[in-house]
Amino acid sequence: MAQYRLKWTDSGDVEKSIYKNQLNTSAAGNISVLRISVVDQDGTAVNLTGLTTSMKLYVGVEGTLQMNGVTLALVGAATLGTLIYRLTGSDIATAGTYAVNIYCADNATPASATDALTVGGLTLRMVETMSD
Repeated sequence: MAQYRLKWTDSGDVEKSIYKNQLNTSAAGNISVLRISVVDQDGTAVNLTGLTTSMKLYVGVEGTLQMNGVTLALVGAATLGTLIYRLTGSDIATAGTYAVNIYCADNATPASATDALTVGGLTLRMVETMSD
């Protein structure tokens, strides 16, 4: 069975910091835009064609569920394995550390899925202000 992992597309890392009250715009490089890549054990993009993708965000490491099943959009071709989500002001209100899990399935209803995977391992840190 293949092993999958996630990485932040912009840095290639598994940890990312964002800033509280950062404006959410579509401008390139905006830090409130989360771009996530799903890759296999060799770092090759996972083909997400035909899959429904969603995200869960937990306070701490798999603590309280903060966001449940928000839909992620594909960036470019599904074969690139890259997903995007634009945070809104109500998504994360408190500075702290959050764990991110991505769910990909061939059916929007998990109980009806015949092919599904859940991938975790990403950390998102919300910090109060930008530092020098």
